[in-house]
Amino acid sequence: MKTRKISIMAMAIAINIIGAYIAVTIQFLFLDTIGTFIAAFLFGPLYGMVAGALTLLISGTLFDPTAYYFIPVQMLVGLLAGLFYKRQFFDREKPAKLAVGVLGTTVPASALAATIATIAFSGITSAGTSYIVIALKATGLSIFSASFLSQLPMDLLDKTIAVLIAIMIVKRLGVIGIYSRSNKK
Repeated sequence: MKTRKISIMAMAIAINIIGAYIAVTIQFLFLDTIGTFIAAFLFGPLYGMVAGALTLLISGTLFDPTAYYFIPVQMLVGLLAGLFYKRQFFDREKPAKLAVGVLGTTVPASALAATIATIAFSGITSAGTSYIVIALKATGLSIFSASFLSQLPMDLLDKTIAVLIAIMIVKRLGVIGIYSRSNKK
């Protein structure tokens, strides 16, 4: 079991890094949380947090130094994804619950990301949303408001895609993690 868990965690981190690289390249969506969701769904919040943190440590070292600043965001996504999954909020068969799970994970993560972007970068980061931040700031919005309002719609789309892909991968793996629903008492 330990070898399998380590292998799945490595795969989750690799998926995140590939997504992050694509995101930096195309400047649209983030795609760096699919593996975080996989780890959180299979093994719980702590593993989701670890997968997210390691992803941005590696991404920051390899190709996007701004990634280091957003490690707390990935950790928050891993924590919330694991908690919402345990309470069965990521069920494709129940769209309303799925929407609550995505919103409950995305809104706090977007607020944290906007806070970090505001404090560390005055709202301008390596993300494609920086252009929207500039436009919104020109209308008189605060840096935080501009960052959050540009971040949230993109994050909702991104996290919805990430969750759906993660659910599909977890199903295809046929893995029953220590944190999966079948082991709940």
